[in-house]
Amino acid sequence: MSDPSGLNRTRRIGLNQALFRTLNERVETIAESLKATPEALRLVCECGNLACDACFEMSRDDYEAIRSDPSLFAVAPGHASESVESVLERRGTFEVVRKKQGEPAELAARTDPRSG
Repeated sequence: MSDPSGLNRTRRIGLNQALFRTLNERVETIAESLKATPEALRLVCECGNLACDACFEMSRDDYEAIRSDPSLFAVAPGHASESVESVLERRGTFEVVRKKQGEPAELAARTDPRSG
């Protein structure tokens, strides 16, 4: 059966995750513009499920470490899409996942808001 959206599953998951990553970047930017410097940021899950509404807290240091590599995303526990990513670490309220080589990693790099 073909995908009615015209996108293959891998690409759709990647684009959904890119959207959530961009949203989290805006959360951080707003906190900075308000001169708010909380130890933890409240972020949305960066999983590939567009209907996901999971949130979790993460330290700014953890957030910056994840954002330093465009193939890394933060997802709620159990939200990793094993077909396109691997769980690197479990940190209580969230998991750090790395996109698999090939199309998943390439799409993550192309959509990274921090890559000029």
